[in-house]
Amino acid sequence: ALHDLTLAARFAQAVVMIDDGHLIAGPPEEVLAMAPIRAAWRIDPEFLTDRTGARVIVPHRIAE
Repeated sequence: ALHDLTLAARFAQAVVMIDDGHLIAGPPEEVLAMAPIRAAWRIDPEFLTDRTGARVIVPHRIAE
């Protein structure tokens, strides 16, 4: 199991997340998008690009 979203986005061919008992699975570009991350992790992801062009996902708490 890997819980680092950036590493999963960079190296995984497929990603699986569980959201309230429901399985979300597919390619990282689909699963590690804004809506699925917000639903499963209850965070606001910020998407950045590193100097190599790879995606970096920065988790932020959802403002209350």
